[in-house]
Amino acid sequence: MTKTLGRKQAAHLCHRAIDLIWQTGALPTPTNFELFYAHALGSNKALSEAVEQTLSEQGALTSLEADKLYETYLAPGSEGEDIQAIGGKLDGEIEQVMKIVKEAVNSTDAFDVSLDQVNSGLGDGSDPERVKRVVATLVQATKKMGQGNLDLKERLAESAKQVDQVKRELDAVRSESLTDALTGVANRKSFDRTLDQEIAQVKSTDLPLCLCMIDIDHFKRFNDTFGHQAGDMVLKMVASLFKYKVRGCDRVARYGGEEFAVIMPNTDLETAIKVAERIRQSLVKKEFIARSTGMSMGKITISVGVGRFKPEDSAQSLIERADVCLYAAKHAGRNRVVCETSLSDNYTVSAECAA
Repeated sequence: MTKTLGRKQAAHLCHRAIDLIWQTGALPTPTNFELFYAHALGSNKALSEAVEQTLSEQGALTSLEADKLYETYLAPGSEGEDIQAIGGKLDGEIEQVMKIVKEAVNSTDAFDVSLDQVNSGLGDGSDPERVKRVVATLVQATKKMGQGNLDLKERLAESAKQVDQVKRELDAVRSESLTDALTGVANRKSFDRTLDQEIAQVKSTDLPLCLCMIDIDHFKRFNDTFGHQAGDMVLKMVASLFKYKVRGCDRVARYGGEEFAVIMPNTDLETAIKVAERIRQSLVKKEFIARSTGMSMGKITISVGVGRFKPEDSAQSLIERADVCLYAAKHAGRNRVVCETSLSDNYTVSAECAA
């Protein structure tokens, strides 16, 4: 249940949220303000506990961690409310259209009654005055019917516009709910949904499917050196490069933090490795420059693990196998692509390579 706040209490919570932003080192963004306002309000116990735990373990709240908390505890609810509100609009428009259709049916019924009256009034047609009155009645009924149809047509056209607008709003909300706000690629929710769909497709067609798990090397060190805003810029640029370098059928997603994933439908392992290597080499050639200072921030490299779908796989087992390859790439020195066929059957991930 939503709390009803007085003006003084709301103002106090606003100040408290701002204080928490500065105390935790988070960026003063609208999303972070909403996050800390909800935390200060205390209505979302799970969110508050997660914030306190993160601060206890990390001592600060990075933009990546704040994004993750917001997406986990706040964004899903907001999305649902938006879709529900738009659904209410659509229901209203459908109700209006049905009302117009009902009026059209009633209008047609009324015209039929008028025709019956005209038919009975004509009789044998021997009385000119009677025929004149009947014709006048018919003309009047026809005009009324025509005007009624014109009004109904205009109202239906307007309702069609409104329904189209509601559909665009709904499509926008759905698209936003499946897109990572920072990088513009698909978010984790979209990734999970797409991978499930592709696996279902593979099981019915026997087409190949591969998955790349990608991690930006030493991203925490980069953040600590150049700041979180520079880190956000790198995430955006890397995501943009991924979208540009993958093929049209591939799906890029931000899996979480500095980790990305690329779903590759109808792709064998050899092709997947070539695409992953092309992405890695393209990134190595780039030098990142801070826009505000013009200072070089050096080069960014990635480690990539490539797994291929097997008949017995679930989405989780495919992700886990690609993750093992990713951690193997890190363990081998980073800035490389490792696929599952290059690992021994008894390969295990050590604590060092998972870091």
